[in-house]
Amino acid sequence: MSFTLTPPATNGGGESDDDVEKTGYSGKELTPSVRTSFRGGDVVTAAFGTYTGLIEPGTTSRFTINATIPKGGEPTQARLFLYTTWGGHNTDTKAGAEVPFSTSLGSSKISPDRIYSDRKGEGAYDYVLSTICYNVTDVIREKGGPGEYALSVTNSGRPGEVSALYGGGRWLSSQKMRPHRSKPSG
Repeated sequence: MSFTLTPPATNGGGESDDDVEKTGYSGKELTPSVRTSFRGGDVVTAAFGTYTGLIEPGTTSRFTINATIPKGGEPTQARLFLYTTWGGHNTDTKAGAEVPFSTSLGSSKISPDRIYSDRKGEGAYDYVLSTICYNVTDVIREKGGPGEYALSVTNSGRPGEVSALYGGGRWLSSQKMRPHRSKPSG
């Protein structure tokens, strides 16, 4: 099984000409963050959390994530995605900027390996929307796989830099490990 992110055929900007005219969106084609393939196994995806409202600097939002792995399975790839909005919310200009987050999964501090951001680029409510991507495969393996994980997301921005989360998603692939067979001697 293998996965590749491929955007739909459009005007090259991410949406149809009609959508660009209606919304002002002029996003660009995405480059795949991760490609993986494996034999057999399972892929489990799940959304978590809800809209947090504006998160002030120094404030932490907490979520519980359940990593489901079939019995006898080993995680092959674990990804975590956070969806942000209202980045750098400024009530006067109705615009914003990217806000940094400090994130940990269990007792492990995790850093994004990709951040995809977009904004309208003009007019009122020109806020940054981001998908923050984390590779958490090693964290899941170190804990031993399945179970509940505490996710903490702290706004590490400067005073006045607020943002919100729409929640997140997790993607976990696993495969059953085959027992080792020894070669017959002689």
